[in-house]
Amino acid sequence: MNPFPPFWRNFLIGAVVSITLAGVLIFLDSQNLLSLEFQFIGAKAIIAAQGPDPRLSAIGYVFPPFLIYLTMLLTSPISTQILLGTGLISFVIWLVSQLQCRWFWRGIILILLLLNPAFLILLMTSPTWTAISLFLGLSVLLYWHLINPRDQKYPLSVNLVLLGLTLAPLVLLRYEFWFLSPVFMILSWFCIQSDNIQLKFTMILVTSFMSIVSISGFLYVNWLINSDPFYFLDAVGNGLRWPSMEFLLEPAPGLQALGSSLIWLGKMLPIYCLICILVSYRIRDFLVARILLMALPMLVLILLFWQNNFLPQAAIFGAFSILIPVTLLQFSQITPPFYGLIVITLLLSLMFNGYSLNLNRFTPEESLVWRQMTGQSVPKTGAISRWRQRQLDQQEISDVLFRRLRPEQKVLLDNTVNFSFIYLLQNSHVFILPHQYEFSVALSQPEEVVDYILVRREIGIQPGADKVLNRQSTQDTPEVKPTNHRPNRRILTQQLDDGGLFNHFELIVNNTFYQLFQRE
Repeated sequence: MNPFPPFWRNFLIGAVVSITLAGVLIFLDSQNLLSLEFQFIGAKAIIAAQGPDPRLSAIGYVFPPFLIYLTMLLTSPISTQILLGTGLISFVIWLVSQLQCRWFWRGIILILLLLNPAFLILLMTSPTWTAISLFLGLSVLLYWHLINPRDQKYPLSVNLVLLGLTLAPLVLLRYEFWFLSPVFMILSWFCIQSDNIQLKFTMILVTSFMSIVSISGFLYVNWLINSDPFYFLDAVGNGLRWPSMEFLLEPAPGLQALGSSLIWLGKMLPIYCLICILVSYRIRDFLVARILLMALPMLVLILLFWQNNFLPQAAIFGAFSILIPVTLLQFSQITPPFYGLIVITLLLSLMFNGYSLNLNRFTPEESLVWRQMTGQSVPKTGAISRWRQRQLDQQEISDVLFRRLRPEQKVLLDNTVNFSFIYLLQNSHVFILPHQYEFSVALSQPEEVVDYILVRREIGIQPGADKVLNRQSTQDTPEVKPTNHRPNRRILTQQLDDGGLFNHFELIVNNTFYQLFQRE
């Protein structure tokens, strides 16, 4: 009898992965190094769970809705990421264990996949792309099973239902997958060799029904909020473009999107391109389905560029790395020389991704987390330095509010750009937010409604985005220069005594990125 059954072995692996990932994320949270994506999802989930009402207009048009409601149930974006990350790592381990080769090669491939910097950054910075990696990998595996079955006893009906269940979350994670819905329908049509038209239409219906319902439900909620089903595309704070990072977006209209996608995919995942070429020789049938399946990462990148939503994130390519073992499974047997080539290419990809992170070629928050986890110092100047200063300024404001706030006191805040403070304070009830009816009253008579006003300074990254600051600028109130000392109250009162928004409020924190005012 086996003293260590597979169930307990898998349970132990999952427990170790969960504890390790939890420790890393908690450490990042304690250092205020969690990415904007964690803070955004956490803030929206807090509003969904706690209020203040009306909640629908605050979260109904926001992406990713799937993760926001999951976080609302789990109470923390860290818990959400632990669940998704553990599932993803367990899935990778299972995929590699199924490869038809010696345990030596499987071990090396698994280590190189899990230690790839892009994959590690994915787990530490992006719940959205972690979830996409998990569900996209499952969907592609199920499609490959229809094309190249590994278990002839596996029921077709179960495969189709599982496909529908794994495709539906994708459309609630990134709306770019809406444009891929026809691609998945074509895949469902061509992935089996049958002349039965009814069967093919049934496959399309079963695999796409839940995705269509999810898309329709999200459009309906948008229509309820603003009488426009596509309100989420232009709404401020929709989660599609993170505040402070819009200057990093890389637009590529038209055919430029194809060229940019080829360049990025070739640089970051050359191993995937190599495997796809070899699979083309391995499987000669199902030409349309095979091409579409292997082109999915390219199609996703093209849509990101085309919609002007592409950020230079290592997490994107860490998400696509799940397709490497999925595609390798299509080989019934591979010779050692070929596995040697795979290992060399994986090693080169690992080294290039780490080198690119060290050169700050990705988003500042990814580079900052990478430097923190590898023991490197933060540069004195540049985007990474400014990003870290913004995090420290947020922590300073949060500490002051945590010490000073009393029950029933309120803070006037525009959470479209300052959502991080809701997550840091873990309480949405202390804020007056734009989706509330009281917000317009607080803008006109703040001294009657709120005790604190928190605004984001005009720093050139996203000027004029803060609605509270916009309202103040219309009052022609002189700007208060940043200083390291507490401002003179008499001078400040003279500056703001012309009827501006901050009249009757005293500046108590004035750092590089934020200003906090308290009612006199």
